Amino acid sequence: MEFTVQKLHPALRPGRRLTIVGSNIPTFSFQGSFDSTCALHAAAMALAMHGCVTNPLRALSRRSSREAEYVRKATPFWHTGISLEELQTLIRELNWGLRPAVFEGAHAHVLRFSERELLRGQPVIVTWRELHWATLHAVLAVGIEGRLTGRTFEGHTLLLIDSAETEPILAVYNARLTWTTRRGKKGEYAQYVTAFERRKVVLAGGMSIRSGKSP
Repeated sequence: MEFTVQKLHPALRPGRRLTIVGSNIPTFSFQGSFDSTCALHAAAMALAMHGCVTNPLRALSRRSSREAEYVRKATPFWHTGISLEELQTLIRELNWGLRPAVFEGAHAHVLRFSERELLRGQPVIVTWRELHWATLHAVLAVGIEGRLTGRTFEGHTLLLIDSAETEPILAVYNARLTWTTRRGKKGEYAQYVTAFERRKVVLAGGMSIRSGKSP
């Protein structure tokens, strides 16, 4: 018998609003209409999942906390955006015992990297662009949906939190990135679906955030 299964990051607690296990503070971090902070919002949520910040939604109002330290380092990139390599450096400089790992390459390779890291229990920031466009957008991958046949799990969808979309209610994600295993052009892009849009997108890069310093 075949089942559809969603494998979600264990740090997340679904409910009316999405929270971190052991906390009632919402996890979702909103992106404004006039900034370029999608990757920074994704990172703030990932840091909350690691227990490094307590309230990513109120980070700007904190003056003497880890949130404030993160905001100080993130401010120079507020309107210009930040690359995955720059974000990797920023997280390392926080010295919070995390190991960000960046992978960039072809769509299929980024997809494999992201799926592997998620199944290992790491939150993953992925960047994508619309087909035939160059502008990148970053979102946080928090789970995988797929088919379970016996003991064999075959993923087909990344479950994502997109800071530019509305807050997920009674769910742990507000966007889905679905791919196909068929050969041909369909293997070169994925379907990105939110509550209001459906797009063809190409993955450009991924950054997993692992706990523990490098040996």
